[in-house]
Amino acid sequence: MYVPTHFASEDAAIALALMADHPFATLIVTGKDGAPSVSHLPLLVERENGALRITGHVARANPQAALLMGSPAGLAIFHGPHAYVSSRWYEGFDVPTWNYAVVHAHGRLVPIDNERRLAQLLAGLAERFESDAKEPWRFGLPDDLRAPGALAAAILGFELVVGRLETKLKLSQNRSATDRANVIEALGRERTDEGSRGVRTMMLKEGGR
Repeated sequence: MYVPTHFASEDAAIALALMADHPFATLIVTGKDGAPSVSHLPLLVERENGALRITGHVARANPQAALLMGSPAGLAIFHGPHAYVSSRWYEGFDVPTWNYAVVHAHGRLVPIDNERRLAQLLAGLAERFESDAKEPWRFGLPDDLRAPGALAAAILGFELVVGRLETKLKLSQNRSATDRANVIEALGRERTDEGSRGVRTMMLKEGGR
């Protein structure tokens, strides 16, 4: 990923927060022919004893599943908030741009075909995304794995053992203090979408560092 110095972040806490807040990610694996295989899926991020692991699952019918069985190198991309920035908001003339935050997690992919581990993964996903429900749905361990539809035969779990994180925060750090203040003010005044609100919040935090 192209990351100019002023947009680079080495803060692991920021990267982990972005991944946790934006779990619907893009998983990229390169096949033997050199062509990329891409899936879009929810991922769980876990940090244990200093190691960072990302887990998820794909359909066994997905061609990417066959690649995962070979424990290839993989890349998970977590897309944070993003927003259009108008040149109207600058003091002088310049072109429009796009502000955004993104994390690239590079590592080795390991298949999870153990029934109990797969059940624990599915239970963890349900717990994560049902957490705000008044009566959350629960995944039974391990009985639901043998339910009609044969989940274990239909999906392949995987773990991405992260070796390197890249974080890019493009939040107008290359602009003047006045331009940054104008962008923050305009995002709050003119935009109501979630991405613009997220970028504005991150710009306010970045200015306080």
